[in-house]
Amino acid sequence: MVCFLILLFAPYQPPTPKSRKSRKKTRTTLADKGHPGDPVVAEYEKTIKALKERDSHLQAENEAFHTELESLQAELNTAKNS
Repeated sequence: MVCFLILLFAPYQPPTPKSRKSRKKTRTTLADKGHPGDPVVAEYEKTIKALKERDSHLQAENEAFHTELESLQAELNTAKNS
């Protein structure tokens, strides 16, 4: 009974959060999570690799179109000023 009264009137102290630096950060790949040689994991890795290659190709195309757009805008501005 006495313990209950002590706990009842004791101030609540929330747990202190762990600092972000103390958390261990690890990077795992799909092969680490799955079984090595798992065909599903291999398929995911091939898909990810293909998407990264496609992304880099699309970024290069985007930059080429952007430079072409800038040159056309410059030509248009010179034509307007003439």
